Amino acid sequence: MKRYSNNKYSILFLIVFFTIMFFARNLFDRTRFYIPEIKKTFSGTIIDKYQTKSFHLKMNTNLGIVDIFNVEDSLWKVSKVGDSLYKIMNENQVVLSSSGKKYRLKYMFVPPEVLQNKNWPKDLKAD
Repeated sequence: MKRYSNNKYSILFLIVFFTIMFFARNLFDRTRFYIPEIKKTFSGTIIDKYQTKSFHLKMNTNLGIVDIFNVEDSLWKVSKVGDSLYKIMNENQVVLSSSGKKYRLKYMFVPPEVLQNKNWPKDLKAD
């Protein structure tokens, strides 16, 4: 009787363990933050630049006020408040208009582990 009880708890433990692992894997899938950002398109004017753990640009766009996180270093360094920015749809690229010049730059930093995730769409350009 004691052996049956131990098996019952072992099976219950395995079921709970695999359930938690399944949900944790999906919960920590970071592709869900980056995919919508790269897919969208907008244009507007930079109204603020700031840094927390990553670089941010705050923009007044055709979608309203947009706060862009994880901005690529090169975009952060070249851009200034008042510059215009056009985000190219389905690409990790922007066109920055600054002081009469246009620059085509990488939009945001996407960590390699996100790009290698099985949930990352193969047709989505991130470089």
